[in-house]
This record gives sequence, C-alpha cells and structure tokens, in this order.
Amino acid sequence: MARTNIRTSGIRFAPMSSGFSGRREKVISGRSRSLVEIYPGVLLRELASQACGVQGMSTGLAIFSPASTLPYHRHDHRHGVREAFNVLSAEALAMVEGRTYRMGPLDCLHLPAGDAHAVINPSTKKKLMIHTAFGAVHPRRDFVKDSFLSLIAITVCPMRTTRSTW
Repeated sequence: MARTNIRTSGIRFAPMSSGFSGRREKVISGRSRSLVEIYPGVLLRELASQACGVQGMSTGLAIFSPASTLPYHRHDHRHGVREAFNVLSAEALAMVEGRTYRMGPLDCLHLPAGDAHAVINPSTKKKLMIHTAFGAVHPRRDFVKDSFLSLIAITVCPMRTTRSTW
C-alpha cells in the first residue's frame, strides 16, 4: 500500500522507507532500534543518531520501569554536551544538583553542560517515558556521587507549583 506523494488536503506525503534515495532528511521509526538497559530498570532506544547519518546531535527514548531511578550523572562537560528532555508519559522527579522538579507530560528540562542530574519514576504502577536530545553524537554518561544537599525541594511545572521541605 506504499504510494509516493499521497495527496490529502493539499499536503503531499512521501512514504516512510529505509532507502531515502539521496534525501537529506531521515524518518526513524520509534520501534526501529532495540532497547538497551543503561541502568537497572532504565531502557534507552536510540533514535536520531550517527547510525542513521545524523551529525552533531542525538535523540532517544528512555523508558523507566515503575519505581526506577537513573542516579546522578553528568554528560561530557569537557566537550560542552547539553541535554534537554521531555516527559512523554507519566510523571518524573528530576534532580539537578540538589534541586528537585516534579515534571508531567510535555514538561521539558534543559541541562547545561556538566550539570549533575538524576531522574526518578515515582510511580509504583506506571512506566515513565522521556524523549532526550543531546548536543553530541555520542553523549557519555559519567555517574557521580550524590553529594548535593536537598533541604528544600521546589517543584515547578505549569499548574503544579508546590514547595515542600524534606
């Protein structure tokens, strides 16, 4: 049923294919690559990457099992690797050097190069899905000791701002 240039309301669609016949754009299926466990209970599916010809950046889907944590880590700060991630489903607790943010679907966090951060799936029932984007083809993850003092947790997200002491 694959047809080229299907017309719908004046929009022309090209079929998704792996050939790309010289095109510069790439379409990567969300199920096209295998999941890799990057930490117990945390799986990563690489999307846009050097494997499909992308240069200077990479993206992926991180899937957290219920009650799982990706502990404090940094990405290669010597090379200026920045990260942004969007929560796609469920809720996340994101910690950045002692500050805690409660994030829901479509909330985004930008992390400057070298900032230590961790992510927790606080749900005991739901999987958490996050889309990640890095300013590097192969972002390195270096785990670091959680030595950040968390006296006050401030959660900041639209319509869900709270302040609590720990």
